[in-house]
Amino acid sequence: MALIVLFTGLALIAALILGIAVLALFNAAGGQHPLSGFSPLTSLSFLLTVQGAAYVAGFLFAYLWLTRLYGVRFWRAIHWNKIPWSLAGTLLLVGIFLSIGLEWLSRFLPIPKQLPIDRIFNSHSAWALTVFGVGVAPLFEEFIFRGLLYPSLRLSFAEGMSEQQARAWRPFLWAGAGATTLIAGLVAMRDSILGQSLRGPDIAFIAAGALAILTVPLLNGIAWIFRALSRWGHAEWLAIVTTGVLFGLVHSAQLAGAFWPVLLISIVGIVLTAARAFSGSLVASWIIHCVYNGTIFIALFVATHGYQNFQHLAH
Repeated sequence: MALIVLFTGLALIAALILGIAVLALFNAAGGQHPLSGFSPLTSLSFLLTVQGAAYVAGFLFAYLWLTRLYGVRFWRAIHWNKIPWSLAGTLLLVGIFLSIGLEWLSRFLPIPKQLPIDRIFNSHSAWALTVFGVGVAPLFEEFIFRGLLYPSLRLSFAEGMSEQQARAWRPFLWAGAGATTLIAGLVAMRDSILGQSLRGPDIAFIAAGALAILTVPLLNGIAWIFRALSRWGHAEWLAIVTTGVLFGLVHSAQLAGAFWPVLLISIVGIVLTAARAFSGSLVASWIIHCVYNGTIFIALFVATHGYQNFQHLAH
């Protein structure tokens, strides 16, 4: 399971590099400078291309790995189990109240007035983002985080991790660090050509590469932490909270790394993981995720008069 999670992550990195190349080709074909105006985190076509390609690549890899190598039923392996209709109704309400509740809470927090994700949300992109955010992203994000990552973490917290198991991750982390560094280099080259200084969202890529490199020598320490936590117990809650926090951190680039927005998304991730854990089905967290996102888009649709007027929309 850990290898499936790992290769799914590497598929995301590979798709990220592919997305940069694809977007540059599109811009060049349109007569623009290949790197002009390009920011990996604020270009709609880049985001949808990268995320869509990464989701499909990771999904197909996990499907083939589980069905061909281990001979198990894919949907059963990721716990895509039926749930009672009564529970489905409860989950719908959870998604609605979670969205409304966190939106209300955000009014009392120092949330930045504009985030990177806000720059791509306008009258031209709103419907594409709505379809992707409600119909596509929840399924694949639940598959990755609650279908693969959560059970892998739960097992690691319950049984610990040996130093030998930790060392086996080194080549893959180096590969991830190298790919992330390559992305950072492309971004730096773009800024150098255009005479621009590095901006916050772009620096996030470089920080991610540095973190990945620094993580490699600490793998034995990480293994020791897993072993210590396994003796402490509470593997279920540790996996729930860790998965939720990682879910928030993955979205941090779209939120400019701002603490409070990332914390709110982490809370969403914890609720989604708890729903998956206590229902025993990935369908539960998927329903909440779809309804949570859908409620946000409905509110934006109403506030912008049908995705037409974004000028006076308060964050």
